[in-house]
Amino acid sequence: MFKFITVLSLISLSMNSVFCQSHSEKIANLTKYFSELSESELVFKLQYVKDKRTFILDISNKDDKIIYKFLEEDINDEAIFFDENEKGLTLKILSIDNGHRLIFTKIRNNIKLSNTVRLIEIKGINPKRKEILIEFINSFRSYRKSLIKHEDEEIIEIRD
Repeated sequence: MFKFITVLSLISLSMNSVFCQSHSEKIANLTKYFSELSESELVFKLQYVKDKRTFILDISNKDDKIIYKFLEEDINDEAIFFDENEKGLTLKILSIDNGHRLIFTKIRNNIKLSNTVRLIEIKGINPKRKEILIEFINSFRSYRKSLIKHEDEEIIEIRD
């Protein structure tokens, strides 16, 4: 029995290290695609705070800086999408239950305004960057689905 538990523990550890590698790669892809949305006047940055499982989206131009923060579990994989109109593309991210869980901060002239919101709208994305935006959205959805799958696997392992 002890050998069986030891083998299960080793398998679990190896699966976790594979998950961490895949997790890091997925975060790197998200960071890359989001930053590739940048242009000369509008700069996009994405950070991930691992110990808090928090995403930070930083959008800045010469006058303003907008920062959005959200926990990875507060976003459904289907709640990230974009709209297209004559002014360009708009990335939209919804809170998982439409609660006010997303943090919005605007900094202008060294004045910081913060609030919670249920919808992130990032406007003014160049239509030429549409393919990159689609890659970002698909990568984010894949990331979320992998988290859900991994959490389900952990639950199954605990029940056995």
